[in-house]
Amino acid sequence: MVTIRGMPGSYDVVVYTDDRGNYYAEDRYGNVVCKNSRTACIEDAVNYVGGRGGGKVYIKKGVYKSYKWIGVLVNNVEIFGDGMGRTVIELYDILSPVIYIGRDNQTSIIVNNVYIHDLTLDAKYQYDPNNPKGNGNSTLWAYYVSDLMLERIEHRNAYWRTMITPGSVGCNGQCIQENIVIRGNVFRGVALTLGGIQNLVLEDNIFYGTASSPDFNTIIDFSFGEYQDSYIYNATVRGNIFFNVQRHQGAPEWYGVLGGFVRVVSTTLVGNTFINPDRIAIYIQSSTAPNTTLDVRGLVIEGNTIVGSPNRVFQAIRVEVHKNVIIKGNYIEGAQIGIAVSGYSEGDAEAIIEGNYIRETDSAALYISNAKVVINGNLLYNCARQKDKCIIVDGRSKYSIISNNRLFRDITTYLPIAIDTQYSQGYNLILGNILEGQWGTTKITNNNTDTVGYNVY
Repeated sequence: MVTIRGMPGSYDVVVYTDDRGNYYAEDRYGNVVCKNSRTACIEDAVNYVGGRGGGKVYIKKGVYKSYKWIGVLVNNVEIFGDGMGRTVIELYDILSPVIYIGRDNQTSIIVNNVYIHDLTLDAKYQYDPNNPKGNGNSTLWAYYVSDLMLERIEHRNAYWRTMITPGSVGCNGQCIQENIVIRGNVFRGVALTLGGIQNLVLEDNIFYGTASSPDFNTIIDFSFGEYQDSYIYNATVRGNIFFNVQRHQGAPEWYGVLGGFVRVVSTTLVGNTFINPDRIAIYIQSSTAPNTTLDVRGLVIEGNTIVGSPNRVFQAIRVEVHKNVIIKGNYIEGAQIGIAVSGYSEGDAEAIIEGNYIRETDSAALYISNAKVVINGNLLYNCARQKDKCIIVDGRSKYSIISNNRLFRDITTYLPIAIDTQYSQGYNLILGNILEGQWGTTKITNNNTDTVGYNVY
C-alpha cells in the first residue's frame, strides 16, 4: 500500500479548476498534462503518473464535473483532495461509477496498490417515483484490484451500489482480491457490496439514512454471487456507525443492515454501533456455493451496540447455517428478537452466546432453532415483553447448554416462560440460571431428556 499521505505541495500531478469551469492538470514542473477533458482531467492525470511507474495525483479544492467514469487502470497511484466536501467529483453519466478501478476481465488481478482519500464522490442520483432508477450512477467500482485503500471519502447520491468484488465468478481462485482497507468513509444512503476479498478492514465508517436504491436489501452485503471466488477471508469490521439505516420506500423488504447471504472465513464484527436499524441489524447467512468445498468458520460478533426505537420492528443479530460462531458482549435494546441462531437441519449451526446484555425485547431475547449452542452468562432484562418466551430452543436443536444466565423482569403486561426447550430434540443442560421478577407460573419448560438443576427462582 501507499503509506505516505499526499499533501498539497507533495504530488506528481496537480488537477485544478478555474472560475469558468475549465479543468487543468500539470506536473510538478508546470508542464500541462491535460486541459478540459470529459473526466475533468483526473483520468489523464492518473494515466500520466501510471505511465511513469506510479505517483500522486492531487485534486485541489473545487467541484469537478465528469461526463464519463474516471478509469484507474494503473498501479501504484495515490489520488487525494483537500477533504470531504471541499474536493467534490460529480458524475454526469448513465449507469456508471464516478471512479472505476480495474475491469471485469474474468481472469486475474489487473490493478495493484491504489490509495484514494480526502474527497467527495457524488453520483448525482435523485429519487424520482416515476423513474426510480434515474441515471443509475454509483460512486465507485473496483474489480480485480488488490492493495486498495479508501480513506475519508464521502459517498453520496448513488442509486447503484458501491462495489469491491470480482466482476464475474468462476475464476478458479484467481479473482480473489487481497488487502482492502475502507476506513473513515461516509456513506449517505449508499449500499456497499464486498466479495472475493482476502484480508479486509472495514473500519470507522459512518452510514446514514435510507438506501437510495430499492434493489438492495442490505446496506453492506458481504457477497457477490455464491461462488468460491466471492468468499470473504480474514475480515475485520470494526467501529462503524449505522445511523437510522432503513429500507428504501420502494423496497418490499430489507434483510439486514450488515451481512446478507454470505460465506465468511475468519471474520470479526467488533464494536460497531447501530441506531434505529430496520429489519435486521446483523444478518449472516451461509448460502450454498456450487462446486466449492471451503467450510464456513471463525465468525466473531463482539461488543456491538444495537439500539432501536420502540416502534421499529427489527432483529438485532441473526446467524443462519454457520459453525464456530461466537456472539459475545453485545448490548441490544428495543429489538423484536435479540439474537437468533438457526440451521436448516440438525447440526449445521453452532454458536457460543456469552456475556450479552439484552433488554426490552418485544419477543424472545434468544431464539435457537436447529442448532447446538452454549448460552452462558447473559443478562436478559425485560425480555418477551409482549409475546413468546425469553430463551427458546426448539426445532432439531439438542445438546445445548444454558447456564449462569440472569433473567430479570419488572413488568407484568405479559408473563412468559423464562426458558423453553420442550420442543427441541432434548439432551440439553439447563443449569445455574437466576430468574428474578415477574414470570409466568411455569418458569422453565423442558424436554424430558434435559438435565435441569441448581436454577434460582
